[in-house]
Amino acid sequence: MNTIDLLYRIFRTHYNLDELRQGMEKPYRLALLGDDEQVQRLRAWLGEPTLASGRGPEEGVLVLGAPLVEESEPALRTVDAVLYHLGTEVPDDDFLRRQAECLPPGVGVLYLCETDSPERDPAPADPTLPRVHRVDPARAAELVPPLLRRTFPALALRLARDYSRVRLEYARSLTARTSARMAVLAAASSVTVSIPLVGQLLSLMAVTGETMVITAEQLRLALLVGALYGRPLDFFDRVDELWPVVGGAMGWRTLARQLVGFVPVVGPVAKAGVAWSGTWIVGESCRLFYEMGERLPDHVKKQVEEEARSRAVAEAARSLQALRRGHLEEGAEWPDEEGWSEELVSPGTEPPADPSEASDEVTRDDA
Repeated sequence: MNTIDLLYRIFRTHYNLDELRQGMEKPYRLALLGDDEQVQRLRAWLGEPTLASGRGPEEGVLVLGAPLVEESEPALRTVDAVLYHLGTEVPDDDFLRRQAECLPPGVGVLYLCETDSPERDPAPADPTLPRVHRVDPARAAELVPPLLRRTFPALALRLARDYSRVRLEYARSLTARTSARMAVLAAASSVTVSIPLVGQLLSLMAVTGETMVITAEQLRLALLVGALYGRPLDFFDRVDELWPVVGGAMGWRTLARQLVGFVPVVGPVAKAGVAWSGTWIVGESCRLFYEMGERLPDHVKKQVEEEARSRAVAEAARSLQALRRGHLEEGAEWPDEEGWSEELVSPGTEPPADPSEASDEVTRDDA
């Protein structure tokens, strides 16, 4: 059996591409609420339509003026998620309550207030009131996409395919989270853990070997990043693009030897640093390749590798500390993209105040 066939068997044992493909192709409708200027701001924060999913720029978008009235509810019953621009000041409780009453049950809403107030977003004292997220106007385009991902976990992947700013945030976040996951996995053999998924991956690792498992994870990362840019979600159709990932991952031991010079530690942190940097290089290189539409110049490759080296030890140590505590904190959370979830968060669920409380979402093909 050759390397590609073996990797494919491992990959299919753990991941279900058909389920993810079906989720990506599922239509959705997004509502933008506010006056004309506010709606334009919301569009800018989403980014330019990428058309990666094949949808037109206005397809699946509902625009409504604010404030909402009772007559708005029938139209809002047709949407999957709502972005509501509340202006530059946080409204009073009565206004928020009236607006929430105009929204159908079960529709997720992200309430945004554009203000440079240094105050944090407090959880409302009244649990029946919606939570309002303050965003700095100067950084809104940077802050809103992560809020979208956490507020609408079941919609995030499709939004990322359709809008450029959401896609950039999603791709980079996916790479960082997957790298942290591989760092935890690489260190897990030396640490007592209480995270169920780690045990499942370790059992697979015992049969197939560490390199094969991490390579399969890196292939999955490369496939998903490519899918954000409109590439087919098919292992063999994209094997020519994926082969460099396989070749690079098979040089994992070589990378480990190279890392000895700049990783001033041994044991679990060193293993985690190697796994983190190797996975991060795969994801970031794929993102840049699809962004640029051509093979990466040598100076870009060098920048990616240098950034991986500069971050590897700190990221590995963070993942290892979280592993020892039996949970994953911000910067070391499991991927939560649609199509790979063990637990789906309901559309109306607010994102947790602490990202470490976000639900773990990794799907396996148990068939």
